[in-house]
Amino acid sequence: MQIIYNKSLRSYNTFGFEAKARAFVLANSEQDVLDAVAKSHELSLPLQVLGGGSNVLIRKDQDSMILKMEIGGIVSRELSSGDVLVSAGGGCDWELLVDYAVENQLWGIENLTLIPGKVGSSPIQNIGAYGVELKDVFYSLKALDMQTGRFVEINADECRFG
Repeated sequence: MQIIYNKSLRSYNTFGFEAKARAFVLANSEQDVLDAVAKSHELSLPLQVLGGGSNVLIRKDQDSMILKMEIGGIVSRELSSGDVLVSAGGGCDWELLVDYAVENQLWGIENLTLIPGKVGSSPIQNIGAYGVELKDVFYSLKALDMQTGRFVEINADECRFG
């Protein structure tokens, strides 16, 4: 994990506003996330997670550690029921996941094409378009429990989609 100090965030937000992060980390793995959390505590800096920067307005310098989520990858497996479970990293571009689903004839999210952002923010937004919402096909997510420092699985019911 590499920490960059006083990093410009201009290229990390779609509005293109100039602002600096006191500390900046690209997280390419779960270990990077754990290391960033530990380092933010060591530096006494609040930790803020940044995805694609498409639904955030950064107007001033951030006296925090910005964790830019870059964990990617898409994998799928067929379940005994015949359903297919597709997993994608939180830093994966949402559009890449939609393209993967369409290319593999895994129907359900094709109407959610061209929605900017990352897979990791999709449950927070419960993204939707043309009568389809993420909650219609969502199974679970993996997140870091900041209290315990362990990764946990949160299922669709626990997400309390509206």
